[in-house]
Amino acid sequence: MKPSTHFLRGPLAVILLILSLLTASAQSLAAPSAAVYAAGVGAGWDRYVEYIHRMADAIQSNWAETAALEKTDLSLPEDIAVNVVINRQGEVTKIVGLEDAPALSEPARQALTKALSDRAPYGHWPEEMVQSLGKEREVAVEFYFPPLRPR
Repeated sequence: MKPSTHFLRGPLAVILLILSLLTASAQSLAAPSAAVYAAGVGAGWDRYVEYIHRMADAIQSNWAETAALEKTDLSLPEDIAVNVVINRQGEVTKIVGLEDAPALSEPARQALTKALSDRAPYGHWPEEMVQSLGKEREVAVEFYFPPLRPR
């Protein structure tokens, strides 16, 4: 028996197309995209910009995965700024600013915490970096959520 080579046509094809568009729209609302920016707090970070960029990329990638899995509306403000304390092993030891953000729902707070923590450690610091920065240091991280525009 030969496999069928015809495609769906007619009303069923239109219904399937509409359903796929609705599903895609619902997914885009549940999974807001974010631009993530990071900067070292205090002196000494200027020599380790590459480390900060890798960290921001990892957080942004992890946010995309975390938000895509989220089943509830996260109701996020346009931007969120936090400070993350990381140690010489590249581990997140503290997140400052999420608990005090009144505009965040609990699901949003949990998703952001997961995005900041789950890809850690971000890389062990070489001895030269430890001598320059100490055993732990703050990194300022900002999430920017572009407003959704009607299509």
